[in-house]
Amino acid sequence: MKVKFTFILKSGKMYDCIADLTENQFSSIINTVKTSFREGLNAYITLDYCIVRLSECAVIDWEVLDEQETEKS
Repeated sequence: MKVKFTFILKSGKMYDCIADLTENQFSSIINTVKTSFREGLNAYITLDYCIVRLSECAVIDWEVLDEQETEKS
């Protein structure tokens, strides 16, 4: 699936990153973000061409641009 992430940093800067992810990768990233924000961890995530330090983010938003179609038997 293709997912667009929007990162708003605590400094006020904003940038987007589009990544091709499997459902497992997407789920893992979302769980990491939630845990990092909830527990104040100094974690980071990597998405295709960018590395994001979650402790520098004020807001993270995402939008699924297209979902992978499953084959029908």
